[in-house]
Amino acid sequence: MANIGACDFHVQMYVGNGLYDASYSAKLVSASVTIDGKEPANLYADNEIAESMGMFQGGTLTITLDDDRQGNIYPRITEAFYNQTGNVLRLDDGANIPFCGVSFIIKKVVAGEIKWRLVKLYKVRFQYPDLDEQTQGESIEFRTLEFTAEIYRATEGSNAGDWCSIEDFDTEAEARRHDSFPKA
Repeated sequence: MANIGACDFHVQMYVGNGLYDASYSAKLVSASVTIDGKEPANLYADNEIAESMGMFQGGTLTITLDDDRQGNIYPRITEAFYNQTGNVLRLDDGANIPFCGVSFIIKKVVAGEIKWRLVKLYKVRFQYPDLDEQTQGESIEFRTLEFTAEIYRATEGSNAGDWCSIEDFDTEAEARRHDSFPKA
């Protein structure tokens, strides 16, 4: 099976007790999940491995979005706010970056057939994104928005102890129907 695409990025603000607020979406260019703690800890006894255990210790989500023209994502994941006319995004030291749940869908080819994989991360906290822009030269170079988030294990609700779920579907519509988190 091979991954051939990614789409349908959603973020939902975590409100506590395993529940989430409204869902916001943006067009996904790429998503990358890197996990810490993949190497097992080994206990040696009588000159051989007697016990071995690996544990999730956290991770990093990096997403690239094509644009956030409607202001759906940036202000919600950073606690930034727009001024009264809605044209200036302000960041200040008082912002309390919220925990979120995120989901996205991976398009796959399995034995010659298209399948869809839904990935959900139950608890992430985004960082303020860097700005990396340059002037236009003789050719156009597309620039996108990149966001990075720390991944945590859920501590409350029906998914307590989990940090991720991955579910496969036969159709994109089925995957989209399951991409939300429990609502408050």
